[in-house]
Amino acid sequence: MHGGALMRLKVEVTAEDINNGEPGSCERCPIALALLRMGIEEPYVDQDAIKGRLKGRRFASPMKGHAWEFIDAFDEVFQQGDRGLDVDHVALDDPHLGEDDIECATTPFTFELELEFPEVG
Repeated sequence: MHGGALMRLKVEVTAEDINNGEPGSCERCPIALALLRMGIEEPYVDQDAIKGRLKGRRFASPMKGHAWEFIDAFDEVFQQGDRGLDVDHVALDDPHLGEDDIECATTPFTFELELEFPEVG
C-alpha cells in the first residue's frame, strides 16, 4: 500500500452482465457492468487495471487473477463484431480457443477488488 484509504469490494459478475457485456469495450464489458450495478461511476476495465469513481473519489486497482483471465477469454471468445453471447455463436472454429476459454468466458464469477484512494492534502 502506498498510503491512503484502502477498501475491499466483492464484485459479482452475473450471467446478465456476461450476456449484456460488449467484447473489446473497456466501459461496457461484463466487469464494468457489474461495477455499475454496485454504484461505481465511470468504470474502465482493461488488461492492466480496473478504474472508476466511488463516492466521488477516483481509484485504480491492478487487474489480476480470475478477473484478468475472464476478460482475456471473453474478448477472445466473443470477438468484436461477432456478437451473440450464446455458446452456439462463439468463434468455435478458432483453433486457438479451447473448452477452458469458452467456460471461463461464459461462467459467472465473483472476485475481490482492492481499492486504494490517494490521501487528500
